[in-house]
Order: sequence, then structure tokens, then C-alpha cells
Amino acid sequence: MTRPAARAITHILVAALFAAGLVLSGAPSTEAAGSFTFAGSGWGHRLGLSQYGAYGQGLEGRSWGQIIHSYYGSGVGAVPTSLPPSVRVGIAQSQTAADISGSGGAYTIGAGDMRWPATSGTWKISPTSSGMRVTAPNGQAWDIGVGSVWVSGFEESGTVITLAQNGKRYGRGWIDVVRKSGSSVNVVVETTYDKYLYGLGEMPSSWPAASLQAQAVAARTYAYYKHATSGDRRTSCDCTVHASTVDQAYVGWDKESGSYGSSWVAAVNYTASITILSSGAPILALYHSSSGGRTDANEDVWGGSPLHYLRPMPDSWSRYSPHASWTATFSSRDLGAKVGLDDVTSVDLSERSMGGGVATAVIQGISGGRSVTKTLSGTNFRSALGLRSTMVDVSRSRGFDQWLLLLNPNDSSVSASVSFERAGAQPVTSSYTLAAKSRTTIKVNNFVSTGDISMRVSASKPIVAERALYFVYGSWDGGASGEGAKNPRNTWILAEGYQGRSFDTFVEVYNPQSQQSAATIDFLLEGGGVISVPVSVPAKGRTTLPAYGVPGLHLASFSIRVQADQPVVAERSSYFKYKSPAGWGSAMGGSAAIGESEARASWDLAEGYSGPGFDTWTLVANPGSAPVDVTARYLTDEGKTVIQQFQVPANARQTTLARSLSGLSGHSHSVHIESSGPVVAERAMYFQYGGIPDGHGAQGTPAPATRWYLAEGYAGPGFDTWVLISNPASQTAEVRVSALLDGGGSVVRDVSVAPGSRRTINLRDVAGPVSASTMVESTNGVGIVAERASYFTYDSGRGWTATGGSDSMGVSEPSSTWYFAEGYVS
Repeated sequence: MTRPAARAITHILVAALFAAGLVLSGAPSTEAAGSFTFAGSGWGHRLGLSQYGAYGQGLEGRSWGQIIHSYYGSGVGAVPTSLPPSVRVGIAQSQTAADISGSGGAYTIGAGDMRWPATSGTWKISPTSSGMRVTAPNGQAWDIGVGSVWVSGFEESGTVITLAQNGKRYGRGWIDVVRKSGSSVNVVVETTYDKYLYGLGEMPSSWPAASLQAQAVAARTYAYYKHATSGDRRTSCDCTVHASTVDQAYVGWDKESGSYGSSWVAAVNYTASITILSSGAPILALYHSSSGGRTDANEDVWGGSPLHYLRPMPDSWSRYSPHASWTATFSSRDLGAKVGLDDVTSVDLSERSMGGGVATAVIQGISGGRSVTKTLSGTNFRSALGLRSTMVDVSRSRGFDQWLLLLNPNDSSVSASVSFERAGAQPVTSSYTLAAKSRTTIKVNNFVSTGDISMRVSASKPIVAERALYFVYGSWDGGASGEGAKNPRNTWILAEGYQGRSFDTFVEVYNPQSQQSAATIDFLLEGGGVISVPVSVPAKGRTTLPAYGVPGLHLASFSIRVQADQPVVAERSSYFKYKSPAGWGSAMGGSAAIGESEARASWDLAEGYSGPGFDTWTLVANPGSAPVDVTARYLTDEGKTVIQQFQVPANARQTTLARSLSGLSGHSHSVHIESSGPVVAERAMYFQYGGIPDGHGAQGTPAPATRWYLAEGYAGPGFDTWVLISNPASQTAEVRVSALLDGGGSVVRDVSVAPGSRRTINLRDVAGPVSASTMVESTNGVGIVAERASYFTYDSGRGWTATGGSDSMGVSEPSSTWYFAEGYVS
């Protein structure tokens, strides 16, 4: 693959995370970054129902019940409820008086045994040192020794009451003016729950009926929750709910009498008395303007214990919001002033909540002439800067570059065609002639526009195909590579998977057939347990399932099993910020891997390193109905063997950190796995390689072979590419490594790999700074395993740069067809 020359990149990421507060870092710094632009999406706290998401769902014909469950999950019920007879709404607090006037008819002011009929003018109700004073429009006043004065009868007579202190009008229930002290009063409207909702100004009345109905149910539930948890006489307001965004924005008569007001009243009446309950109690039915694509978890936003109905949920409908994307720019000094620094030099927003918002902002800057680091929670960072939401990144040029590498190992040329496919669009095809024993490089961006893409490769003779992906996406940049699938299958298994804070895992299922497929995606949890999700996969297109949208997977380790009614192809991709349990720091990036179509009793993985800045994990999935016993033999470059034995429960996964095993810390290693029953094995690695943070993973191979093919490989500027050769046999393997160059030609190197050991070769040492595929052959018939690992600084040539690493297992048998589920270009 010919790539533009690498260039230096200035990282905004701080090398280490700090626990909290200011940390002195030694030498003074006198230069700042100039300015910072933050690119964000959404508006609000991003908990619960997204109002613009509800709007979008209404436009698309979804019901209010579907809207409710899409945000609060399936573990709640929206049902008719026996509500309290009234709700108290705090419309004004700590006022020196309540100045009340009516229009349209008569009403009554009362206190104790006294009554004052009223029809016109302004009546003043104010506190005294011992009670209340009522002053008529003509100035006559009455002092009474009671703690409250009420205004009633206006709803019955069709009169609308205006409160001068807030300028709002009220036509429902009755008004209670409550003495708070000798100098202030609180003003409350008391009415039924549904009539309270008539005056709620939280959503435009012109929106789709289902959207309004979902809003009414959420708002009614919120008020009922406040009654159940705080009562109807909260000390701040003598009320159940405030009439402001402290609780819910109650605007009174102007809502139901305004434009489309009848539509809103109809939505309230349609859902009369319905609330959202969990275990018989009302939920805290929070809502907000728009999520920016995903809602968040309550404990990540405001702390406290997790609530099962306030989990991160996918919200693609937030794209209907006018705040779907926004930017905010600050000079480095202005930004510093907002966070308590003199100047700011860098901002790291890569630590993410489960819902994808900023969990922790690490800000490096200058204070008092010294370099310091300050750490803020995502919520406090948003508040300090006045941002619309925590779904925000430091603005960078974003992009995805995708490459397809085709290796022709034959002694003659081969005809090949590539079909680029996405649901609902006509496939785009391109044809090639592959020279004998050569590699052909195809940039996918040149054929399709921005979006998801799957690929199908067909050739006149068996070849090898691999995909390489480089990206800058939000806080993550990096790359991923992987071989394709030779054939679609009905079942696929992926051993690795994790969803949590700063980890996003996606399952991609590609259907190359001409008719839609039904599939079930099973998540096999660490320690046991299965969570199943049914999906449909469009013809000649793909379905992508984010793990964060699956209840029960919000802090979970799992394997993945895909079962479909037609042959499909399944992959997994992950984007992450990883913190090492070994304490060497963190790694940020992405990885992808193709599934295995069947479980087996033996697996080999050639790559692995547990030295400084590297963590290697071995994942073993048991998709069967009975426990299996597993023996893992780790083979070091020095020829040492470390043996681990363990059991994996049925429908579960077992995870091992290699460095935790005695004798592996500080060593390069491969692993050979044998089990008493069929399993699937995979490796995940996270690293800081020469200052490059990322991670990669690869599926195991079920058996050694005498020949391996690696289609991708680049050894030019900015790239270190390694060929890893494992020899699990008991005799030395004599190996020939051939670099097959772009356009033709080859460079050959012969090496020996000792029994029960691994050999690591830098591609640049074999062929120089070239683009090349690699063929690895055992010339004396000893079975070996080959992988390739690359570490890079990739320059897209389009204004963005990605640093990271990738890995691919070799292919032991070429094929005339190849399928790739994962892919994205922009």
C-alpha cells in the first residue's frame, strides 16, 4: 500500500491520567495552544427520553409506547395508575407579595372563614409578622392570622388569573399563597395531574401525536415520582414540583390556549393517568432536549447508584434536532479563566462515560508561571464552559480511510472483481487484473461515498484478501486490519467483547444474499449467562448492533455468537480508551476481527507480548451447553513454556491477562490452546509502542500449517511491520519469508524457528521500505503459525493523521471468494 509520508503529530492527549486537582509537573511552560474548538452534539443532561429523538420517532410512525421503551428500556411498564387527587405546582418562590388579577369572570379569594368575591382589578396578598394581608384593588386591607390565602373558582367560571410576579396566566385548579416568613410568600397552583400537564411547556404542541403522548407520560411520571419521594410540601416551594426547569417548565394557560394547544391537551387525555412504573413504583422519568446519538447512565452524569431505566440507549433519531451538531471556540486564555488556570496548553477528553459523553476532562495549562494539570468531571467541564452537552470532543479533522489488499500467490495473472455493498443501494463493482505473485492495493474511498460499506471479492483463481482501516473518530484515532471470510455461514462466534466506560463494541452482520435474513445475536457473559437480541439483516447490506444499546451489557465482558436463517458474515469492531491494570498507562484506538464459523478443540495464536507498555489478553469462548477444560501453552521467544489450566462454564467466556502468569511478564510469546470440548480463542492486545497508543486483536487459527499468506504489509516511513512466526512443534522449522511487492517482484529471506518458540521479523529488514504482501513457508514440513503486527503514524493526505497499531492472522489457504462485513469510509 503506497501511503503519504508520515508527518509529526502534536498530541492533545496527556500522557498520564491524574486523579484530581492540580498537579505540578516541573519545568515552567510559556507557550499555549492559541485556541480550542469543541465539536459537540445534543443538548441537555442526556438522561432518559430525548425530546428531539421522540420527535423523530413520531415522524417515522412509531407509537408512544415504542418511544417510551426505547429510552427507559424493557424493564418498565407504562400503565394506568391510581394517582393522588392533586399535585401542587410551585409557580413563584420567595416573593414579597402575590399580585393577582382575573379576566373573563368571577373568582374568590379566601382565608380562614373570610371570603372576598373578585371580578376585576389587582388584589395583593402579602405576608405580615403574624399572618397574611389581603389588599383589595381600592386599597382596603385585611390582616388575618393565618398562614395562607387561596384563590379559587376561576376554572369553574372560565376566568384566567394572571400573577404579576411572573407574568403568567392560570386557568386550572386553585392558587395557594403560602407565608414563608414575615417578608416572603410562595405561590402554588394545586390541580389534578392531567390538568397540570395541560399547562406544561416542555414540548412544542405542533409535534407528532405519538411524540406528545410520550412526553405526557414521562412528565406525569416525573411529577408522581416527586410526590412519592419528596411529598407535596417541599420546603423550597411548598409544592410537589417547581414550575421551572428545576423540575418541569409549567407555563399555565398559555400552553393549552396557544397554537396547537388542543393537540397537546388531546395527547394528555389520550394517555390519561398512565405512568411508567418499575416494581410498582414510579421511575425518575428524566428527559432532555437531544442526546446527540446516545443517552447516558445516571451514575456517570450525577453519581449515585445505577438505575436500570436510565441506561445508555442508542438514539439515532436525535439527528432531527437543530442541535445535532455544534461548535464552541475559546482562546487558550479564556478557556483557562473558565477552569481556573492562566492559560491552557492541551485538553484530553478521551475518558468517556458509558453513554459516550465526557467522563473526565484532563486539562494541562499554566498557573502562576508553572505547568499544571487539572481534572474535571464531564458534568463540571460542561458547566464551566457553558457547553450544550457532554457529548463533545476537541475538534479535529475526522475521517476514515479504507484499503483493500489483494494478494495473488499464483504463477500467473488472475482476474478479480470487487463489489462494494450497502443496504438500499445498488452495489458498486470494480474489476482488476492481478499480476503473478504480486499485491494489488485498492483505496475503497475512491468508489463509495461516506457511510457503512461491506465488500465481496471474486477471483478467477484462489487469492488472499485483507482490509485495512485508518481513522480519526471523536476522541479515538488508530487503525484496524483483518482478513475476510471465505464463505458466508449461518453461525459465527467471536471470543472477545467488552462494553463499558470508554469502550464501545459493535457487532456487524453482512448479508450478501438477495433476500432479507433474520438473525439472533447472543452475548455470552464472562462467568455465564446469555443475553439474546433478534435482528434483521437487509439483502446485500449490513446491520450494526452497538453493545451499549443492549440492556445488561453496560459494564460487561462477553463473547458473541451470531445465528442466522441464511448464510451471513459477522465481524466485531471496538473503539476504546484502555487503562492498563499493570499501571503502565492507557491506550486509545480501535480494533476489528472476523468471526469463526465453528468452535474447535485446538487453537494457535502467534502474536503476544507482556513487556513494558503492552498487555496481552487471551479470550476463550465456550458456546456449548457443558463446561470445558482448557490447557493453554504459552511459548516465549526464548523457548520457555508456561502452562495454564482452567475451566470455562457453558455459554460463557474466560479471560486471561498473560502477564499475570508466572514467567510471562517481560516476554514475547505465542499460545497454543487445547480443550476438552469445542471452544473459540482470540487474543486482544493494548499497548504504548514507542509513544503510539492503541490496541488490536485477532482470532486464533485451529491448526498450524506449512504455508501462510498475509496480504497487508507496509514498511515505509512511519510504519513498523512485524511478521510473527510461532513453532508449536517439537522440532526446528526452516522457514522462507517472501515479500511479494506491489505490482510484482519479490524479496526472500530464510530463517530458522526453534521448537516450542517464536521468531519475530521486521518486514523492513527483509525487503526495505516497501509495500508488500508476505508469504511464509515451512520448507521442511514442520507446521507453523504466522501473523502480522503493524505500528504506525498514518497521514491521510486529507488533513488528518492517525497513530496506532493493527494485527491480522495469516491465511493458510487462498480462496476465490472473500467477504468483509465491517467497513466505513468518510
